[in-house]
Amino acid sequence: GDYKKGLELYQQSLAIMKRANDLNENLCIIQAAIGESYFYLNDFPESEKWLKESLKTCELVGAIRPKTDA
Repeated sequence: GDYKKGLELYQQSLAIMKRANDLNENLCIIQAAIGESYFYLNDFPESEKWLKESLKTCELVGAIRPKTDA
C-alpha cells in the first residue's frame, strides 16, 4: 500500500549497492522494484525508465530470472 515509502526504501538500497559497487542480479531486482513502485504511483515515464534500466543490468550481469520478472 505505501508505495512512496517503498520507493524511498528501494532507492536507499540502490544507493548502498552503488556505493559498494555491487553489480549482480539483486541490482536488477531493486531497479525493477523501483519501476514497479513508480507504476503504482501512476508515473509511467519514470516506471518505464527504471524497468528498461533493470533489463539492461540483467543483460550485463546475465541474470535471466530477474529479466523475466521485469
